[in-house]
Amino acid sequence: MPEPTLDAILALLQPLAGAEALGPESALLSSGRLDSFQLLDLVESLEDTYDFAAQASEVTPEHLETPTLILAYVQRKRAQA
Repeated sequence: MPEPTLDAILALLQPLAGAEALGPESALLSSGRLDSFQLLDLVESLEDTYDFAAQASEVTPEHLETPTLILAYVQRKRAQA
């Protein structure tokens, strides 16, 4: 299983978020770059890639608004496993 890195998170996001370049603090949800279906695709990709199960209550902007927040979320989930 790969280690979560910012570059790996950005690579997972790129096909979902469109052609515009993403940075560590790019807003994904509030900007509309990801819609609800893309968000679910992202969570599924994160679960498959990093071998954890997300809870529905965790699928929030607090955890998933920016690539940096996503990385921190994945690292916390992996530490709990």
